[in-house]
Amino acid sequence: MIKRHTVSVLKKHGVRLAFYHLSAIDRFAHRGGDLSAATKVTNENMRAIAKAVRGRKEILLICGDHETHLKDRKVKQASHGKAPASVPLIVGCP
Repeated sequence: MIKRHTVSVLKKHGVRLAFYHLSAIDRFAHRGGDLSAATKVTNENMRAIAKAVRGRKEILLICGDHETHLKDRKVKQASHGKAPASVPLIVGCP
């Protein structure tokens, strides 16, 4: 439902700014779920968003709202809990 609404908003050429929370990764990570399933859902959502803005001469900026959860599972173990924070960022331009 959220993806459908986001895509319908992005198809309107007067839209300058839209926020959309890609919640699948968060939901799967917090519940200890299979992140490959979350990746599949997120990729499907990203393809729908990219298709909605295709052909527009604007910047598409996608960023995370906090550091990744993958680090919580492996890197923190290897670095004794002192892993550097990083937030994912994707930029698409015409």
